[in-house]
Amino acid sequence: MKVGNKEISYQVKMTNACHRIYDKFSLLLKEKIKSEAEKIAKDPYKCKKLSGFPINIRSSHFSYKGTDYRIAYDVDKKEKIMYIKLINPRENFYEKLRRILK
Repeated sequence: MKVGNKEISYQVKMTNACHRIYDKFSLLLKEKIKSEAEKIAKDPYKCKKLSGFPINIRSSHFSYKGTDYRIAYDVDKKEKIMYIKLINPRENFYEKLRRILK
């Protein structure tokens, strides 16, 4: 997000459940995820809201070594924080997200 000539970015935080999943990824995938999270943090409202979820969850997509991944997050506009709820391959992503958000 730009204000004048300044780039304003949201702070990125990961939930504990998400961090446990993240810790299992390879070092190269972790670097890709960090890069994607930084891109999202510049304009977190750019990604589409997911319908059918109780809170305002947004989803970003990326590919790594032929596998499609999703990053689900919500945004605290007032505090300028983006909370990552889940990072996972696309397969069974939405079912897993529903379980995490219960």
